[in-house]
Amino acid sequence: MKSDHEADFGRKVYKINESLLYKIASEMEAFWQKAERLHQQHQAMSDLALEIEVNAIYAELADAAHLSVKDILSLRDMLIGNDDAMGRYIASLRSALLSGGVALIDEHPKTSGPNNFELLNLGITNTATKLSVLLVQMELRFLEAHLKLNPLDAASRSRLDKAKARFSELAASAGYVD
Repeated sequence: MKSDHEADFGRKVYKINESLLYKIASEMEAFWQKAERLHQQHQAMSDLALEIEVNAIYAELADAAHLSVKDILSLRDMLIGNDDAMGRYIASLRSALLSGGVALIDEHPKTSGPNNFELLNLGITNTATKLSVLLVQMELRFLEAHLKLNPLDAASRSRLDKAKARFSELAASAGYVD
């Protein structure tokens, strides 16, 4: 049984169609160059352009995505801290009002710490935008490698084309809100 299996599968060499491999590699090289040009044109128009490293490899993109997730969790923790500070402020204000005293505005959490508006509308929005770009770019890198080995995979080809369109839009328009 073992020798039959080895006879059937042991001698077959995996072959890659080099012309299709070259076609996909050339297509993606041209795409990344175009995406970089789109991004540079956007950067020239705005100091708020999101940093996009079009030459990043999958592992670098995955590391950056993990950092973005940590950033989101950090922003969440800051919001929780602000909610705790606001709760303490409301309790002290209630106590002061009940005792006939006046609470000082300096004790208000929004005057002594980060503003929830900025965390919610700037911090989280900017971090989510950055993470979105990284995820599309990771998908592109994965599909690029996958199609080099499986050039006839129509579903992956379709997904690659859609991801290229999404990334082109992001490269031209992704920026930080401020």
